[in-house]
Amino acid sequence: DTELKDCGYSNISNISTVEITDTAAHSGSRSLLLKNDDTNSPNLFLKVNVTKNQDYVLRFFAKTVSEGVPGVQIKGTNMWGDKIILNSFGLTAKTEDWTEYTKTFNSGDHSVIYINFFGNKKEFETYIDDITVAKAVEIKFDAVNGSVNYVNQYGTGSSCLYGDKITATAYPNDMYRLLGWKKADEENYFSTEGSITLTACENMNIAAVFGFDGYGDLNGDGKLDEEDTALLKKVLLEIKGIKYNAENADVNRNSKIDITDLAALNERILILNAAQ
Repeated sequence: DTELKDCGYSNISNISTVEITDTAAHSGSRSLLLKNDDTNSPNLFLKVNVTKNQDYVLRFFAKTVSEGVPGVQIKGTNMWGDKIILNSFGLTAKTEDWTEYTKTFNSGDHSVIYINFFGNKKEFETYIDDITVAKAVEIKFDAVNGSVNYVNQYGTGSSCLYGDKITATAYPNDMYRLLGWKKADEENYFSTEGSITLTACENMNIAAVFGFDGYGDLNGDGKLDEEDTALLKKVLLEIKGIKYNAENADVNRNSKIDITDLAALNERILILNAAQ
């Protein structure tokens, strides 16, 4: 969603069409359209300032509506020099959906690099969007008695770059609930929400901590056993003076306490015993 003059390109040579278009977009409302006939050998260069001797990831999304496709490479020193930082690779032809491309490279002794889209006298029409050059960030999610699914702001989990917005969602196993999220080197939870959004600015190891959901634990001792079964039977017999957790007595969570809760409690105890 920017103007072509602000894209950082340094040179365009013999491409039939290079323009910002609203015909297709991966995010936002516009993308870069590269369109070529079969008589030219086009070259498009995007200039990027980098730190020397730093590992980076090139990421972009492309959709090609033709059989012909452009190639991509990264050069250093100058546009027409022979300092190849990232060897050339071709895009996928005739993709109905946007395809994510990620390539890792090291900047070497260069403080400026050039992302080069080029063709070989082949007709093509390609849309390119969300071009990013950034440091790779590693975010690990640990979970016991549950699982975590995470995606970046583009809805993919295949890459995580510096500055990405990462949304993670916790899914507890049956009979468990999410207690909270915490970093591996910290004791306190920084969130107890089911979904969290993080900005990837450093390597992180994050734990989604799950605990027993409590249903069926009538006496509140943190476990399910015959004592809870005996207590629930007394509740169903309406014996007076019994102390118990009424919320946990509704084992099947149907807002009432009856014989079906006793069956659900026995089933839970069998499952927990089998898992031990």
